[in-house]
Amino acid sequence: MPSLHTMWNDHVAKLPGLQDANPHLLRHTFASDLADAKVPRLVISELLGHEDPRSTDIYTHVEAEALQRSATRLQQWREQTMTGAAV
Repeated sequence: MPSLHTMWNDHVAKLPGLQDANPHLLRHTFASDLADAKVPRLVISELLGHEDPRSTDIYTHVEAEALQRSATRLQQWREQTMTGAAV
């Protein structure tokens, strides 16, 4: 039976735009989406099969990025409100 990586390389990696994608990227995206959805860290850890729940902490950067985007939007809104200019 072929390995996941063999099947991936034979089928998925040949699709246009997916040459740089890999199974680990899908796993990371899944965990990041769960974190963005505010799924508890212990649940994410269990779904990923992490032996140590602290291994899931790598995905908490998603919240930091979301906070940064929100702060940027707030700053743009403030600038627009104060100057009356469209952003």
